Formats: sequence, C-alpha cells, structure tokens
Amino acid sequence: VLLVLDRSGSMAYSTSADANCATGATDCTGRWPALTAAVSATLSSTSGSIRWGLKLFSSTGTACGVSSGVEVAIATTSVSAIQSLITSTQPVGNTPTAQAIQAATAYLQMVNDQNTKSILLATDGEPNCGSGSYSAPDVQATVEVIAAAKAAGFLVYVIGIGPSVGNLDNFAAAGGTTHYFP
Repeated sequence: VLLVLDRSGSMAYSTSADANCATGATDCTGRWPALTAAVSATLSSTSGSIRWGLKLFSSTGTACGVSSGVEVAIATTSVSAIQSLITSTQPVGNTPTAQAIQAATAYLQMVNDQNTKSILLATDGEPNCGSGSYSAPDVQATVEVIAAAKAAGFLVYVIGIGPSVGNLDNFAAAGGTTHYFP
C-alpha cells in the first residue's frame, strides 16, 4: 500500500473548522497531528501483514511541487522510516493531489512483485494547483488521474479529515472504492 499523504498548509487547520490552529484558534485539534497519529497507529498494527510506502505532497519545497518517486519505498521494513518522516514533517505548501497521484501511479508501475498494490490517499479535501497555479482548483484533473490509477490496476482508497471533504466520495468512486472514510 502506498500512502499518499497530504501535508499542505491547510493540514495545520482545525479538524472541525477551516481555522488555522497555528494562528491562535482556541481548543484546536490540528488535522496534521490527528491524521498522523491515526496513520502511525495503523502502520504499527499492520506492519507484519502490509508492505507500506510513502508519498508526501507537496514534496519539493515549492507550493505546487511534487517530486517523482516516493519518500519511502514500499518494503516489509518501511514502517519505522515512514513514522520517523511524518513525525519530522510539518504542513507546508498547497494541495497538488493530481500530481501526487500521478507520481504514485508511476512508482507503483515500477514495483515488480506479485503483490496486489493500492493507493491510500489521506487528505483534507480540495485539491488546487490546476494549471500550475496554487489558486486554481484541480478537482476534475484529480478525478481523472485517480481513474487512471484504477485503470492501471491500483484501487485508490480515500481518507478525509476536516470539514471540507465534499469531493472525496468522487475521488473514492473514481478509484473503485465507492466512498471515502472520515
């Protein structure tokens, strides 16, 4: 399973509102710590039975940048490397979801083993970076690349966090998994 993890700036926002926890929102549970705690627990409980890998987005240090390849390769021993990386990572940048799924699909096509492969997209919702602009919505392109991942043989499961998750059922349906998981 390749975890495609949204680390955009909005992951510093509250799990219940579109308010930035870093700028003084009171009683604020941030999306990034909530999501990464759940991911870490899941990784720990499945480390013996699932081979995990990690793709972060944005990933190049630019607002809409996504590097080719992955941050942690799929392996039987990758859990501690993934946990260490997400613990040392902070939310930054925009939400180039389509580009991240494209990179994930390209990577999975190069993994030569007989195991079933899938993508687990974890995000807080609205992708942007359409046409290379951080302000341009990119929902349709994201649906298209998720459908392409499914056509390439990779189901795309979607986990959503936060209040702005209206597109996530569309992403899950395009990925062959029907509904997103809150």
